[in-house]
Amino acid sequence: MLIILVSTAIFQVVYLNKALENYPSTLVIPLHYVLFTIFSITGPSILYQELTLDPAQLPLPPPLMMGLFVGGILMTFLGVATLSSGHGDDDSAIAGEPISPPARWSTASGEPGARPADWPVSLPGPTGAGREASPE
Repeated sequence: MLIILVSTAIFQVVYLNKALENYPSTLVIPLHYVLFTIFSITGPSILYQELTLDPAQLPLPPPLMMGLFVGGILMTFLGVATLSSGHGDDDSAIAGEPISPPARWSTASGEPGARPADWPVSLPGPTGAGREASPE
């Protein structure tokens, strides 16, 4: 069992990294989350035979129970899609490309385009991706 767990974890990480190399993270991460959740629910449900449609074991009629199950999966898809939509593909900081500050920013000396002194800096690169640095 431990061998299967370790091998599937490695398999998952390898293919997740390949997906992140080829597609934006705003597509890969929500899709991974939704699929992982669905398979985490359905796998044990099949293993322990919890997806039975025996009316004697269900609190509601079988079609309603199946509809609620499928509706829950669809709500998960829609919720994750809603949360991840509207966010631009901001992988430029991760790739190490400089992000130009808005032109309206200025320092105390009046230099246009410079970052305010109290504004946090995003650290690019593999060790600093997504971290915020303390103000300079």
